[in-house]
Amino acid sequence: MHYVIGDVHGCFSDMMSLITKINNMDESAQFIFVGDLIDRGPEVDKVLAWCFENITSDGKYQTVMGNHEAMAYDWCTEWLKWRNYSETSKNIAYDPPHSAYDLMEWLMDMGELNIDYIRKYRDFVVAMPYSMKLDINTIWDKTVTYRIVHADYSYDTLVSDDVQHENNLWGRTHKGNQDSGEIIIHGHTPTFSMEYKELVPDVSPGLIGYNDMAINIDGGCVFHSDYPMYPEMLCAIRLEDMCEIYPYELKERYLQLVDNNAKRELQLKRYYEYDDKYVGRDNIKRERLLEILGKRSEEIEG
Repeated sequence: MHYVIGDVHGCFSDMMSLITKINNMDESAQFIFVGDLIDRGPEVDKVLAWCFENITSDGKYQTVMGNHEAMAYDWCTEWLKWRNYSETSKNIAYDPPHSAYDLMEWLMDMGELNIDYIRKYRDFVVAMPYSMKLDINTIWDKTVTYRIVHADYSYDTLVSDDVQHENNLWGRTHKGNQDSGEIIIHGHTPTFSMEYKELVPDVSPGLIGYNDMAINIDGGCVFHSDYPMYPEMLCAIRLEDMCEIYPYELKERYLQLVDNNAKRELQLKRYYEYDDKYVGRDNIKRERLLEILGKRSEEIEG
């Protein structure tokens, strides 16, 4: 079956826990990431090494481009220009360009701030599509079309490729187009963010969010220690039945931030409050999407 994973942002341990969990359930699992594999997180070096080893354009692990990959590509291009200039000019007039986030520091720490590695990474990004379109046969024997993209997708037939790509990387409408017949799977905006909660009031913050013809799988895992009132999971969704998969149980996730008894009590309190407020409640927009997948309303209610 097909599993789409949200924004990793250097959270290697979370990523491997989630991948291992899915592979243990489904040996033939196919994975697609929604981009933003790098930046911000604690183990960007390990994520990069894993990506180079495993992600291809047609294999078990695939990805679309995120805005952080696009920014990194631009930086790689500028750095290579600077390096070429510094080697050919006798008078270096400016310092090397700095990456938008922390990629440059990671490459320095890895001993990989060099021409070969940066060319390798740039080629890796170039091979990423801006979006993927998949026709999936659901477990209810209905064919459904998904659009996998990092941020957004425009169904305006007059939009230019440049504008479409800008939407793919940076857009924040957080909803699809009913007339298209496609369900968008995207990340980019964490579901606990004020912006997303205002648009989708019934979201369970830090878990998967559902809107009109769109599913947001950016749980914001990299921000977990900054916002301990929410679980901020690395999220995955199975396309054949919209099953949600997370690397940890909810209570376990809350207790990952505990380093003393007082904090344990606080995190347990937060967990019980979250569980009481968000877990198990009806989600009309998710139910509507399940109906599109072919699940009957009486099955959803049951």
